[in-house]
Amino acid sequence: MSGDTAAGLGDTGRAVRRATVSWLTQPPRGLARVRVGSAAFSAVPLDFSGEAPDPEVTSPGELLTAAHCGALALVLARILERNGTQARELTVDGTYTFEGDWYSVTDRSLEVRGRVEGSSPDAFEQAAHDALEQCADSLGLAGADRVRLTTKLLSA
Repeated sequence: MSGDTAAGLGDTGRAVRRATVSWLTQPPRGLARVRVGSAAFSAVPLDFSGEAPDPEVTSPGELLTAAHCGALALVLARILERNGTQARELTVDGTYTFEGDWYSVTDRSLEVRGRVEGSSPDAFEQAAHDALEQCADSLGLAGADRVRLTTKLLSA
């Protein structure tokens, strides 16, 4: 478990994360603020409307997309390392489409680019698909088979 401890998991192999959302005006149409327990960033304005995004305000969809991209990059790095190929760089770009009042996810696409010495494009693509499956299971995001995943192995 020593490797997991360095990656943010305790000795029990569990990680507990906290966040708080506080409504500021007229829920659910008004603004809210989101804070994370780690205090990695100050309270960020959060907007639940489906209108054009304000560059100073985030949304639950944007946070979900970012969390999935981050998780995919971390899980992919661990899979590559376990397979004996160390990633020098991984970039995950995500685009999620949300519709309706219940914030239904109707489209998800992820593009993974990486510099991985000693890997082939096919091996990199397989590792990315394995990482996506593991993320879907561990994050409770159903429908990994409905995510468009593209990969590109860059020269190391």
